[in-house]
Amino acid sequence: ANVPFSVTLNRGEGFLGTAAAKGDLTGTLITADKPVSVASGNQSANVPNSTTAADHLFQVAQPVSAWGKSLLVANVPQRPGGSIYRIIAATDGTTVNQDGTPIATLNRGEFKEIGPLSGNHLIECSGPCYVVQLVTGVDSSGAVSGDPAMGNVIPFDQYLNSYTFATAGSVFNQNWVIITARTTDAQSGNVRLDNIPVPAGEFTPIGSSDYSVATKTLSQGTHTTTSTAGHGIVVVGYNDYVSYLYPGGADSKDLGLVRTVTPTAGPGGTINPAATQVVLTGSTISFKVTPDPLYTIDFSDPEDPRGAGELKISGFSSYLHPASEDRLLAIGKEANETTGRVTGFQITLFDTSDLNNT
Repeated sequence: ANVPFSVTLNRGEGFLGTAAAKGDLTGTLITADKPVSVASGNQSANVPNSTTAADHLFQVAQPVSAWGKSLLVANVPQRPGGSIYRIIAATDGTTVNQDGTPIATLNRGEFKEIGPLSGNHLIECSGPCYVVQLVTGVDSSGAVSGDPAMGNVIPFDQYLNSYTFATAGSVFNQNWVIITARTTDAQSGNVRLDNIPVPAGEFTPIGSSDYSVATKTLSQGTHTTTSTAGHGIVVVGYNDYVSYLYPGGADSKDLGLVRTVTPTAGPGGTINPAATQVVLTGSTISFKVTPDPLYTIDFSDPEDPRGAGELKISGFSSYLHPASEDRLLAIGKEANETTGRVTGFQITLFDTSDLNNT
């Protein structure tokens, strides 16, 4: 445990990592120099451990860049005792609140397990976090049918306006979709299942959030949901000692909450001794507003990076290039600060020798 190692894979190859008996790989950090897909799970899990019926758990892991800070969790059908949730942190010193109450402070890779927890809840983290929902087994308190299952919880920053999804087959004789939508959308009749508005009275507000949740029974087959302000869905199904649970879709955009910076060789092929001081652009703002912001961030303490400087000039940058150790070349367009209309070409050379006065 906690011993770094590496493997080399060719296209189409895979690697299976297995924990020791009763071990747990939750919080394992995986990085790659090329795009990879990661799935995790358990061959036969009891949820909670005190129950006798077990089932396999499996989910495709979300990239850290897509993790959010605010997530909504909802009760699944036929589980009055609720679900178990695991909350995993991406950065050190992450505080976790449940419905506004602090419940944990986590470092990178650490997790907090809560539950079984009934009802619908808002989970908020000070940094990006990853939440999974674990459906309890049929022998757990109050459970009816089904068995353990695991599903990713989608941050509402990754909600979409429409989904097409399907039930998991005839082996499951009970199927539902759990829809989480903005309360204003739900009360206006703008949330639809198979093009039929979901009645406003079927939605229940989730704490102090701006969202509400409704659970609808599904027939076997393919279905659609739509909204105008974005929504999330969870699809769940049961039969005797079998179950499934999965999020019906999500965006996977980079939310800009985590940045990894690796020092690179400068002029002459040497590593800049001050490479822990790095210039970054506000990528979540560029191309959308003018003036265009340039932020400098000091990574001299990688565990506690700090904002060092900020500069805003008219126009926006579409390309950045390090011209030297303390010069940054920006190429883009000049634009009207009020209308955003492009008025010409722009090339700028920034002096980054003093990060506090870029």
